[in-house]
Amino acid sequence: HSQLQDQGPYHSPLQDQGPYHSPGPGTVSQPRTKDRITAHSRTRDRITAHSRTRGRITAHSRTRDRITAHSRTRDRNTAHSRTRDRITAHSRTRDRITAHSRTRDRITAHSRTRDRITAHSRTVIQPTPGPGAVSQPTPGPGTVSQPTPGP
Repeated sequence: HSQLQDQGPYHSPLQDQGPYHSPGPGTVSQPRTKDRITAHSRTRDRITAHSRTRGRITAHSRTRDRITAHSRTRDRNTAHSRTRDRITAHSRTRDRITAHSRTRDRITAHSRTRDRITAHSRTVIQPTPGPGAVSQPTPGPGTVSQPTPGP
């Protein structure tokens, strides 16, 4: 640019631009507009990068939450499986109790059968008269004798 042409307050080195822009005697000249724009652009880039980082952190947090939820689901499934195992074990116990009850019923029936056999044997087997036993009375007069077989 020509030093002679006025380019506005932010460009013209001829115009006083305030304490932050006009170089005083013995001071190093302040950054130009182009440098200021570059710095601003870098700041915006840094903000964007920071925003992306925060987004990444949020995504990571969501992933961890998903993993935790998955872990809880697996725990629930394991607990459910254990409950089913407990129910099966309970069912087996009930079956064992039923089998035991049937065995007891069989034992009772067997015992009743033995009692019936004992009662029957007492009824059928008459004691034979031993020596000195009173014999059966002989039929006296007036009793009807059995008919004798005919020819």
